[in-house]
Amino acid sequence: MFETDRLLIKPIESIHVNALYEIYMSNPDYVNLTEGTTDGEGSYTKEQMLRDLHIAELTGRQVMGIFKKMDQEMIGFLEYWEKADVDQMPWLGLLIIHKKYQGKGYGTEVTKGFLQWATSVGWPEVRIAVVKDLKDVVSFWQSFGFLPFAEKDKRFPSGMKQLVCMKYQCK
Repeated sequence: MFETDRLLIKPIESIHVNALYEIYMSNPDYVNLTEGTTDGEGSYTKEQMLRDLHIAELTGRQVMGIFKKMDQEMIGFLEYWEKADVDQMPWLGLLIIHKKYQGKGYGTEVTKGFLQWATSVGWPEVRIAVVKDLKDVVSFWQSFGFLPFAEKDKRFPSGMKQLVCMKYQCK
């Protein structure tokens, strides 16, 4: 799909399922926020993740692995829609970096690369939705030029959350 100085972003394959699950579960705050099940009632299983990936595929979402060029280790993943059902616009649905690789600039590098790629393929804009209470995450996206354009409520397994919808104008 695209690459950056240190990373390759490409489709995941069945051999990446265990790494994908490990990446997801390395972020227990996110799992708790969205699924409501990190160590209390219930749990988010690999089977549930596989179900979610299947649903993603059925709805046109693309799931890409984030791999270090140096050793091909998968350190994260992103999901996007070229044309989301809700408005036929491109959306970045999820960007997760393994906890042990956070704070090393990988999220910034992937985001810059993704936005350059989106611009190069002719997308007019990229949209995202962020849980409003996650002020640091909202600030992260604003640092790239994403601007709020709407708010909406969404039901997660963990309950209702208010989302800030933001968009980036490709140049």
